[in-house]
Amino acid sequence: MLAEIINAGAATSLQPTHCALYSRADHTDNWSRRLGSERANHAWRTRDLRDAGAIVALGSDWPIAPFDPRAIIASAQTRRPAGRPDVEPVQPRQALSARAALEGYTSQYWRSVGEEGGIVEIGARADLTVVRHNPLTTAPDEFAQTPVILTVVDGEIVVDGRQVLTAGVTLDSVQGA
Repeated sequence: MLAEIINAGAATSLQPTHCALYSRADHTDNWSRRLGSERANHAWRTRDLRDAGAIVALGSDWPIAPFDPRAIIASAQTRRPAGRPDVEPVQPRQALSARAALEGYTSQYWRSVGEEGGIVEIGARADLTVVRHNPLTTAPDEFAQTPVILTVVDGEIVVDGRQVLTAGVTLDSVQGA
């Protein structure tokens, strides 16, 4: 099936929170029992898809699941609910790297709709969110709780939390990250 997706040039859209919140590693959840273990073992194959070269856009499926992208990026890396290290990961071999999880919400989304985007450079579309901690180097559970500093949509500031910067983050530390 992965080869068919790749050969067709199809984009995929996956919701890591469905895996992390609504299923269990031991398949005792309702979804896995109804599907059967063999089929449940082939669900949410985010890593296999990325490794095979597929476009893997990530999302929440809100209002069915929580919509906070920080927690979803964390769950894509841990394969369990953000902030819940006591929960056994579901198919941990399918976990994404921090970069792949972030790309799922940025450049992979834009690729899935056939457009260039999800990049930060002069002339690029100005839709972005600045967070206090580096999503590529911060532990997933910590990143899920990182403060939002700034959100810009179509070049306009819609969330301005820059006062968070006075809590120890300097411009030099952000630029060096």
